[in-house]
Amino acid sequence: MKISKIKNLFEGNNIKIILLYILPIAIIFSNALADILLVLTVLIYIFEKKFKFKIENFEYFLLLFFLIPIISSIINLDYNALIKSILYVRFFIFYLLFKDFLENNNKIFSKYLFIIFILVTADVLIQYFFYYDVFGFPKDGKRLSGPFNDEFIVATYLFLLFLFIFDLINKNNIYEFIIINLMIFTFIIIGERIILITFISVVGSYYIFNKFKFTFFYLVSVILFFILLFNVFNLQDFAENFFFRYYDFINHITNYKESVYYKLFLSSIFIIKENYLFGIGFDQFFSNCNLIIEKYSLQNVIFCSNHSHNYYLEILSETGIFALINFVILLLFIVLQLLNNFSFKSFYFFYFLFFIFPIKTYSSIYSQTDGLFFIITISFLAYKIKLNKPI
Repeated sequence: MKISKIKNLFEGNNIKIILLYILPIAIIFSNALADILLVLTVLIYIFEKKFKFKIENFEYFLLLFFLIPIISSIINLDYNALIKSILYVRFFIFYLLFKDFLENNNKIFSKYLFIIFILVTADVLIQYFFYYDVFGFPKDGKRLSGPFNDEFIVATYLFLLFLFIFDLINKNNIYEFIIINLMIFTFIIIGERIILITFISVVGSYYIFNKFKFTFFYLVSVILFFILLFNVFNLQDFAENFFFRYYDFINHITNYKESVYYKLFLSSIFIIKENYLFGIGFDQFFSNCNLIIEKYSLQNVIFCSNHSHNYYLEILSETGIFALINFVILLLFIVLQLLNNFSFKSFYFFYFLFFIFPIKTYSSIYSQTDGLFFIITISFLAYKIKLNKPI
């Protein structure tokens, strides 16, 4: 009798839905807890579907994206990389279940995420103005982490939430204006330059093509808003920090060959040259980079990190040319689906276009957090494509 009750509990959607609602909060406070919740939802989904998954369109290329690292690890005879790459497949199953979840729960879930968005943004503002957030996490130099403590991913997290809440705020120009200005200001004080530039590019492109008459008013309003903000809060430190960081950013671009980004780029190139077919193996960048330095005496020429800090270079260096070709085809399929079901003026098109823009820095697509953010983005866009598909 007890076994029957447990079985019935897992056959329903209740536990899975509860876990998915907890997941956005778990991501903030604990990577381990978030991954446990993800694995539990995946196991429940597998139990429900009995391995009978429906895959269509670009999802075959998405599946290959998760299978190729396994092949690469086998070819490289790397047992640790093989285990990691097999576990990485959990994100594909999560993609399937999360897309199904959104089909029945997106409206309520988006409103729930909007509440989280407001609370996280408020926490970041408190940390900026009062040097500690509501959980007692201190302001760390010129960058803010908000409730994420020692992980500087709050800007990426808010940028992801914006994808879900856009439909909610887009219905009202006043709400839209307030939220967009709030995000710009928040991204500036957080100190994440790439996210700020990406966000402005997405929103700016959308406004130019869809609300051109409103764009001039919006730009003037933004300028007046920030002037008022500076005067009310006396944000001299903010202005100095902002201009220093972006002067430093421009300096990196104009003197690119002297920057750490260029040295990291070179390290990727050296690794790719020796392992361009199948890569060096899943999550093996740092160890191989150090071997390259010793082999060619490149101590002052290249820079080693945990990954390439670019999706395309990371995939090419760790899993090879076939993985990169498959990844590019996957992205092109999604772009075409967005164009077919929306238009080139669509917010979702611009979001994805700048999200996958090749010439920018990224976190590791093979990491737990960024891998999850990537697959959530793909899941949401797949849901929107299916929802908007012509009958």
